Amino acid sequence: MDIYMINTKNQFKYLILPIGWYILFRALFPYINMNYTIYFSLIYFTGLAVYFLSIGSVSLKSLVDEWKRGRSFWLPVVFNIVGEIAAFGVGIGLSTLLPNVDDGFKVYKTTGWASVIAFALTTTLLAPIAEEAFFRKGIINFNSRRIRLLNKNYYQ
Repeated sequence: MDIYMINTKNQFKYLILPIGWYILFRALFPYINMNYTIYFSLIYFTGLAVYFLSIGSVSLKSLVDEWKRGRSFWLPVVFNIVGEIAAFGVGIGLSTLLPNVDDGFKVYKTTGWASVIAFALTTTLLAPIAEEAFFRKGIINFNSRRIRLLNKNYYQ
């Protein structure tokens, strides 16, 4: 069932699981070894994406249709992924050459190409799906005339 079409009274019950998942994620995050935080985030966002796909909040068909559009969709995606992998490759190289320099990454630590790929998947695919489904379809109720008017006035 698409939570996009659910009335306000029933809307919250579809958000209980994602909110609980987030609370669990935040509660466990401080106890995760820094070398595994990227994988922990990958699991978190995969869980959210699967949940929103399973309840119909995200349409796999629409996503596949976007993927089939060709260059207009894939060119920016490829540039983004290649850019992230290149940036993390440079970061890994610099961290290796200068091990005593603080690289600014206190949350995520890349330990190799697997962690770079996990980070790229999380940030370019899974997090956007989960966040769009949660905020646009879960929090904002477009069936509410008052919310539509507020959004219309805010974005003009």
